[in-house]
Amino acid sequence: MYTLEEKLKIIDAAHSFDDLKNSAILPEPCGEDGYYFISYSHRDFKQVIPDILAFQKAGIKIWYDRGLETGISWFKDVSRKIDSFRCKGIIIYSSENFCKSASCAREIAQVIESKKSILMVKLENRAPYGLTPNATIDYASPIVEKLRSLHMLPLPALYEFTVTRMKWNGACAALTKINDRNVTRIEVPKFTKIGKKKYRVRVILQNAFSACHNLREVVIPDGWSFIYSGAFLNCPSLRRIVLGHPSKCRFGLLFGHYGFIQQLDRCSALSSIEFPTKKYHNEYIYLEEAFRNCIDLNKIDLKDVGICGDNCFRNCSSLETATIGPSDSMSGYFAFYDCSSLKSVTFTAAWREKSLPAGMFMRCSSLEKITFPKGVEIIQGHCFGYCTSLKEINLPTSIKTINGAAFKMAENLKTVVVNSKITFPLNEKFCSIDEVFPYAETFYIRKGLAYDFVNEFEQIPCECPDHSAFRRIK
Repeated sequence: MYTLEEKLKIIDAAHSFDDLKNSAILPEPCGEDGYYFISYSHRDFKQVIPDILAFQKAGIKIWYDRGLETGISWFKDVSRKIDSFRCKGIIIYSSENFCKSASCAREIAQVIESKKSILMVKLENRAPYGLTPNATIDYASPIVEKLRSLHMLPLPALYEFTVTRMKWNGACAALTKINDRNVTRIEVPKFTKIGKKKYRVRVILQNAFSACHNLREVVIPDGWSFIYSGAFLNCPSLRRIVLGHPSKCRFGLLFGHYGFIQQLDRCSALSSIEFPTKKYHNEYIYLEEAFRNCIDLNKIDLKDVGICGDNCFRNCSSLETATIGPSDSMSGYFAFYDCSSLKSVTFTAAWREKSLPAGMFMRCSSLEKITFPKGVEIIQGHCFGYCTSLKEINLPTSIKTINGAAFKMAENLKTVVVNSKITFPLNEKFCSIDEVFPYAETFYIRKGLAYDFVNEFEQIPCECPDHSAFRRIK
């Protein structure tokens, strides 16, 4: 075990940095929370390594390149160490060697992009082009002065915010960027201070979490209003999003709690979305294609919050179950389009919409059974188109209109139970019931209702006393 004095003698006697690589005197880099990243040229090792030893003796955590590791993955790790929120700042040892080094130039570009605080230690009267350090000190200065300069550097902020104004919320804070691409979990703060004022955080802007490759979970607090498209662009590890209650505001002529989410791009690993539990009477979240193509999402529970928006769960190919609660006239078209694994859909008693939107379950090829929500009156075009596993439906008494293409190509729909007088409009004309359900073999029609069949059917005995049964003649 070498003493500090012995290490300094070995460093002074070394002819090159390579002489130190296997000498066991190079200090171990520390990547724990609160470290400083040192950027330097290996040719300046005789000045830099003694300073590293002095910093570590003073209790400062230092991470630096020892020259023992190489390759593309190593350069990526260097980049991550600079970007990490655990990095409190950068110490640059500026010299002629440093300014001529291609590796140092790459590090400087990353440092500038990271917006970390910089202490520049001048070995010579040279400085990298385009770099503006927070503090500069000569190498000959005592280590105490260097430590003092280091402690005066502004600490990095995990989040960057800007003030924005929303029509229905007024002035609030918008999250613009996160300064740690290596973060695994984020809980967005409810409030932040910008200048001398405190603002409620209500907005997450485009690219706010962009390229956070290790991000697995995001918690959005109560009071949020808007999550913009691309907020989670290229977050391939994001698996869970927890949403708080949206902010109280006026939307059109309506007063209530409303939140808006645009498309979350390339969140292919997202498997869990936790929506807020029932708290407010009028609470809606509008999804503008928000979870489209989230191919790992397997379950959604919307029983407490109204979910609206076109294509909101489109192409969620692993989605198997969905519970749908409150809704209003803005329920989205093609909401579950091509959810090929969707087997079970439950509408709660809170559903208030009179119509099932066009294409809502189109191409849900695994959907075997549907229980219609109470009070629904209209089924729009292609709502259950190409639902090739749907075998039987029971149309409730509330239904008055079914678009003639609502069940297009539902090839295995063999049994239809009808409990009310229904019209079947299509392209400014009306269809017969067997044209709307061309693959049905048996119709059970409540007694007292009269339906015309274009094709040939015969009446057969029916076990249910309230219905008459009709079977297609093959």
